[in-house]
Amino acid sequence: VCGLAMGDTTAVTALAWIPRGKALATPKRNVPSKEELAHVISDLQQGIDNADGIPNTATQSGLLGDSSGEDDSMEQPDHEDDDEFNMAGYDREPGIEDTMFHTLAADLPLTEQDDPYADPDAVDDSEEEEYIGITPDDLLLIATSCEEDLCSLEVYLFELEHANMYVHHDIMLSGYPLCVDWLPCATGVESGNFAAVGMYSSAIEIWDLDTLDVISPVATLPSKSSNKNSKRGHTSAVLALHSCPAKPSVLASGSADHTVRLWDAAQGSLAQTYDSTHSSKVQCVKWHPTEVAVLLTAAFDQTACIADARTPERVAKFQLPADAEFAAWSTARPWEALVSSEDGVVTAFDVRKVATGETEKARSWHLKAHDKAVTCFCELPAEPGCFMTGSLDKTVKVWDTRSGYPVHVHTKNMQCGALFTCCANGDEGTVVTFGGQQVAVWNVADDDACGVAFGLRSAVSEQ
Repeated sequence: VCGLAMGDTTAVTALAWIPRGKALATPKRNVPSKEELAHVISDLQQGIDNADGIPNTATQSGLLGDSSGEDDSMEQPDHEDDDEFNMAGYDREPGIEDTMFHTLAADLPLTEQDDPYADPDAVDDSEEEEYIGITPDDLLLIATSCEEDLCSLEVYLFELEHANMYVHHDIMLSGYPLCVDWLPCATGVESGNFAAVGMYSSAIEIWDLDTLDVISPVATLPSKSSNKNSKRGHTSAVLALHSCPAKPSVLASGSADHTVRLWDAAQGSLAQTYDSTHSSKVQCVKWHPTEVAVLLTAAFDQTACIADARTPERVAKFQLPADAEFAAWSTARPWEALVSSEDGVVTAFDVRKVATGETEKARSWHLKAHDKAVTCFCELPAEPGCFMTGSLDKTVKVWDTRSGYPVHVHTKNMQCGALFTCCANGDEGTVVTFGGQQVAVWNVADDDACGVAFGLRSAVSEQ
């Protein structure tokens, strides 16, 4: 397992892989204007001034833990009389006036001055170019993370041969990110390397991943230039995003406002809205990998739904044992929808029976996978019968589903704390990433138990 240590208060809220060949070998570098800098600093400061603690949406599944559980029963010594240097409060959070955003605003005039000590002729960029260069064998990973008042979109570079990973570059966000997905296009840009980020503020921001030092998204959904009557976006936090595999410019979003929306990312416009599919927060949206218009949704109303974008008036619904945590289509059995819930259960449904109204007979299997919520799961692309579940109990469990029912194979502590998200890599079929208090990447083929059970071989070991 390859991981990067972060602070105890860090939460990795979402992950997505960038397909090989989609990123520039040498990223561009952005040189922001003074007007852009001033505008971004103003937005960041407004986000801090309007902040009111950690978003409730983020804590419902334990994303940032519960700070209310501190043990206050132990008496603390009273040093108020002799604490001349205020040592008791040395580690308290600074006031808003001391945050870095105020410092940035105060330092903005300095950007207008030339550095008298800078020697342009003495700068050697060869080492930096080697550091930021991307080779055809590199794997790139997008992660959204939050620490205290700082939220960011990070691009990790993973070298499979050396099991080495580092943050290639990152982007500061002005709000709390809850979900992310990769996009090959953006408003006015037919082809590129972009990340769609769903925000707690209800916005969907599109960021250019091929440009370093960017300070603002290339687009937001809905686009500000959209027709006023058709630009209506979500009214609450965006909890889920997924671009259509067959038509990646079509982006589905689920929100705490109980709605599902379909977007044309290339045009920056809203294409379709499902207002009455769910009666509570929509936790997950997933397009079918081969059936172009079929969408799976799951929500906190303890239901999951199958919708066809071509006939939006027809929606098939089935009951869950508890509030939904995650949902996805099975690649081993494309007719099955898999849904996990907060009670630690994963359920497989035969959507053919759901579509015909036989919902009581639709359940293929029902698995009590963990004692705590199953927040994420995935099938291994190299062996779809290898099914992995991640939980708030800090472990990943590996299951063999080739017989038609999951059989436990292996349990692994990822050393990430409680797990919130995971994602399998489509280019290297044995590589999976998990997110909790940090990002971890696991090459499952290197694990003896999994290698023997599924006959997996690492691509590196075969070279």
